[in-house]
Amino acid sequence: MPERARNVVAVGVIAASIALIVAVLATADPSPADRVEALASRLKCPVCQSESINDSPAQLSRDLKQLIADRVATGWTDAEIVDFFVAT
Repeated sequence: MPERARNVVAVGVIAASIALIVAVLATADPSPADRVEALASRLKCPVCQSESINDSPAQLSRDLKQLIADRVATGWTDAEIVDFFVAT
């Protein structure tokens, strides 16, 4: 194989490897803390006007955020946590 062809193949392999690494890192599971933040940002505070649990300074919101963290720590999925809050 000519040297130029080997170089093209080598560059292609390197590029494919980098793309694979980026794809794996992009689809990695979020940390528990990231999940809590995301869920608390999605869910609205029940006693505040148009504020998320994450943005509200109310004690109830802090308690609910801790409840979210507890559920995440015990293995609940995001969907289960959202369903729990919608049902209550």
